[in-house]
Amino acid sequence: MRSLIMAIFMFVVCFLLVSVETAFGQSALVSGFRPPSVPLVVVDPYLSIWSNADNLYDDITKHWSGAAIALTGMIRIDGKAYRFMSKTSDLAQDVMTQVKLTVYPSQTVYVFEESGVRLTVKFSTPAMADANNPVTYPLTYISYKVDSIDNKTHNIQLYYDNTAEGTVSDVSEPVTWDRIGVVPGQAAMR
Repeated sequence: MRSLIMAIFMFVVCFLLVSVETAFGQSALVSGFRPPSVPLVVVDPYLSIWSNADNLYDDITKHWSGAAIALTGMIRIDGKAYRFMSKTSDLAQDVMTQVKLTVYPSQTVYVFEESGVRLTVKFSTPAMADANNPVTYPLTYISYKVDSIDNKTHNIQLYYDNTAEGTVSDVSEPVTWDRIGVVPGQAAMR
């Protein structure tokens, strides 16, 4: 039942995006198109995180119901910290300027620029799950690409975290976590 709900949910999201594209008579997404709420993590109706702000750093990310599920992202460029995702962090008051947002049926791509550096953040959620293909498991991949736009070498550090609100139905429920080894030299939380 849950997989059917997920399939219907993803179909509706994709249909709405294609409908907007078709309504404007263009073969690519509409230039400058920004939906009222930007999909970030859209696995199914239960695990769904959106940005309701014009810039990814202007507000806390939320479930479609309006409940906060904070995703936070910061970058340190040559020793200076900038926030590019969420408004919750006191660690980086300055923001990395958002210069572009593109929403595709199964991806949302943000581009930020600051201090000679371009950061591309891509949220990718495979549209259809295939039990034999791990790339299509019901989860969202967040990838980062950092480029120098001033042809200089920069010292870069990235930071990402998310709160546990997305793992429980009620924020008063206790949450426990652990680190697991996935690939030598890397750890994941569960």
